[in-house]
Amino acid sequence: MPAYASNMQEALQVLLDKLSDMSEGERLKVLASLFGRRGKKAVSAFKINDSIMKLQGYDIYIVKGDKKKYLLFGLSYCSCEDFYLNNVLRKISKPCYHQLLLALVLAAKTPIKEVNINDFKKYLESDGASSF
Repeated sequence: MPAYASNMQEALQVLLDKLSDMSEGERLKVLASLFGRRGKKAVSAFKINDSIMKLQGYDIYIVKGDKKKYLLFGLSYCSCEDFYLNNVLRKISKPCYHQLLLALVLAAKTPIKEVNINDFKKYLESDGASSF
């Protein structure tokens, strides 16, 4: 893994640890202030709380975006265009909205729906508008 991705993962893990010690209101305020539009979008999605599915036994997630679903490998990788553009092409360690949402959900210890590999694959391959 490139150093810039590793550093971002470490930074998100530190953020996750710090957010875990805060109240929900403080967490939401910190994310919105640190990450601007991305943070506010993550906070809005967090309040709805139906955006994430986890592959049972692995640190692999699907995060439902506005029009598509994205695959996340923990906090280190997201399959969205924003992550690819900033972290791979530009080599700027910048978390996407999906990573911020996952960090917020993990920090809040919010239950995440866990599914087996067959259901995970079916959902990932289904259209982007369907719900969990």
